[in-house]
Amino acid sequence: IFLLGAILAFTLSCGKSEDNGQNRGESPSEKRHSGKAQSDKGAQAKRDQKSGSKSSGEIDVDKLDVPDQVKEAIKSGRIPKDQIPQILARFQSGGEAVPVSSAPVQRKNLNSYLVLNGIVEPERKIEIFSRLSAYVKKIVKEEGAYVKENDVLALLDDTEIKISYAQANIQLEQAKLSLEEAEKNYIRNQELIKRDLISEQDFQTQEALYKQRQLDYQDRMESFKNLQLQLNWTKIR
Repeated sequence: IFLLGAILAFTLSCGKSEDNGQNRGESPSEKRHSGKAQSDKGAQAKRDQKSGSKSSGEIDVDKLDVPDQVKEAIKSGRIPKDQIPQILARFQSGGEAVPVSSAPVQRKNLNSYLVLNGIVEPERKIEIFSRLSAYVKKIVKEEGAYVKENDVLALLDDTEIKISYAQANIQLEQAKLSLEEAEKNYIRNQELIKRDLISEQDFQTQEALYKQRQLDYQDRMESFKNLQLQLNWTKIR
């Protein structure tokens, strides 16, 4: 009886020990490893949530921990996806937000300009010469200025020509008066010769004087016109 009681007590003790082992499930060391694995999984899930990474390796822009304006810029392609890690690192490090400007896409003409040093050559060159030998009094149009037809480019010294022009004008008026007087005498002598009141010699003398006055007037007129033309030449156009 005593031996049977000892065997039963040992059997009950072993059964209780096995039950306690089954209730514990894992050793303390195994529990620590399991808790660390679960913690690593949670941290990785948080990192994936901040970086927007999916299980397939793609980036879910909507889940990125960045402002909505940055998300829209990434979706529209204004911010390349290969720059997302740098942007996330900037926001997660507590740095200032990168300003992103956006604008609607429009079709416009683009004009490009180049600023270069050089010499501008004209399409056409015209050499201008003076018909008079005189000093240049004034340059009216500088080199490179825009000009129109008949614009005055330069002025020559016209002092002597103006003096000669004034004298020629006076001589022309005198020749005109002499011609008018000779013409009146010639007309009167024509009437007198018809009535035989003057001799033929006197008539021919008066006729010759009248023709001479005509030639003098023509010469004075030519000289006056020549000086007038020279006066116009002092204005180089």
